Amino acid sequence: MFLLKSGTEQRRNTKISLSKPLPSFGIAIMLKNKYAFSQRIRRLIEWCKENNAPDVIVNPIIKLRQHIADYKSAYDHPNALRTSNMLDRLMQRMDRHLFSTQYFHGTKPAAELSIRGWALIQNFAPSNPRTIHMHNGFQSPAEG
Repeated sequence: MFLLKSGTEQRRNTKISLSKPLPSFGIAIMLKNKYAFSQRIRRLIEWCKENNAPDVIVNPIIKLRQHIADYKSAYDHPNALRTSNMLDRLMQRMDRHLFSTQYFHGTKPAAELSIRGWALIQNFAPSNPRTIHMHNGFQSPAEG
């Protein structure tokens, strides 16, 4: 649900030096309820103010605080499925495919066949050697 961004785009031009190390606030998605989530975010903001944290750290937290109601609504549905990096990567590949084919042309059945064909290629295309080794020799997702 929430993690501090630590991507290169934020660290590239900024040297971060804190008087105290950033405390371990844990991963917010592991919390039991939305009240604990809100409290964890409040404590993180308090820590940033007390320790004069740089803008690279403070700005994403402030942005989170402004939209905290949107994040808290996830706790109303504890059994709901969450997206994962694996799903995000697959959807990004699908988006690239749709963009390169200029999205849908023709009839609805033709568009459906195009997506089904893309999905079949994704399922049966051989993986790279490292992935094959990690999955006990399975060459593609369809074998698993």
